Amino acid sequence: MRKKLLALAAALTMALGSLATPGLAGAAEARSVRVLAFVDGLYVYFDAYRIGFSTYVKLRDIASALANTTKRFDLGWDARLNAITLTSGVPYPQEPVPLTWPADEERHASASQNTANIFLDGAEVKLFAYNIGGSNYFRMADIGRAFDFFVEWDEPGKILTILTLRSYEHDETTVVLSETEDMGQEYIDSMIFLGDSTTYGLLAYGILTGGRSSLQVWTPANRTFSLFNQKNITVLFPDTNKEITVENAVALKKPEYMVITLGVNGVSTMEEGHFKREYIALIARIREAHPETRIILNTIYPVSSFYKYINSINNVKIDRANGWVREIAEETGSRFIDTASALKDEDGNLATAYQNGDGLHLSPAALRVVVQTLRTHGYK
Repeated sequence: MRKKLLALAAALTMALGSLATPGLAGAAEARSVRVLAFVDGLYVYFDAYRIGFSTYVKLRDIASALANTTKRFDLGWDARLNAITLTSGVPYPQEPVPLTWPADEERHASASQNTANIFLDGAEVKLFAYNIGGSNYFRMADIGRAFDFFVEWDEPGKILTILTLRSYEHDETTVVLSETEDMGQEYIDSMIFLGDSTTYGLLAYGILTGGRSSLQVWTPANRTFSLFNQKNITVLFPDTNKEITVENAVALKKPEYMVITLGVNGVSTMEEGHFKREYIALIARIREAHPETRIILNTIYPVSSFYKYINSINNVKIDRANGWVREIAEETGSRFIDTASALKDEDGNLATAYQNGDGLHLSPAALRVVVQTLRTHGYK
């Protein structure tokens, strides 16, 4: 239970309000929720918003609640730097936290990605943020880590626990699949593989049970699954050989496990917020269609040094995007597996023996390494 709460704590977020509204990008739907927070044993209620799988609470409310603790901090706006400033050790004015709507009333709002700079004690930090109704919203996991206090989130009760005398703790073993005993072929047979042309190789080379007639590989008919267009994508459902939406396929098949390998078509053009929003929206549709499906987010595979489009799709961008994928797994309660590392040469490129000639797609040997990595890093 504790590991589950720690994983959910990483998904909880909070917001900075009543400061200047900086540049915005992208958009997402936010839904209101009432949060009960315990701060060193004292409770307070916050009006919050849900975006995707995360809960967002105003940072000024948290700062006010922490004003008499060792983790107190002040907030400000630096117009010269176009930056939100956070200053540790300085108490924010303590004031009652206003509740702006009835607890049982659900509201919807548009949330836009915040592009302002953020400085903590004079040093720039990278914190993902949204803007809702003129207030800027930050992820609790980032704030707890930045100020080093413990956070724990109980999803069913919508309860946040903050302990300022304990350091920030996060148990990645609930997110990143570590090495286990070999889970066996039956484990692999229980999986559906969702992806693009890099996933299609599992079918084309007959890697899975059933060979080239396997029913486990879901890709679009043209093998192109662009993350930025995920809501309009259909997959060729092998059970009927018809193109249907991902969520309809999930509802029909009800997979026990789903391994998703996506993003290579987006690393050259998508910024972090856009990438995460689209990926999370896809996961949400899968979860709605069949909540019991266990989702494993796989790394984007590396490319060879001689890949034709290395200037736009390269391993620096892929490694960065794989960090986003891990964070998405954390936020959505999914699991993350790193198969890419097993495919790289000493320079961090796709090993020559593991590409099929174009520097992008995997060879049969590489795909067998991927499957074996899944077998020995089980989701229990």
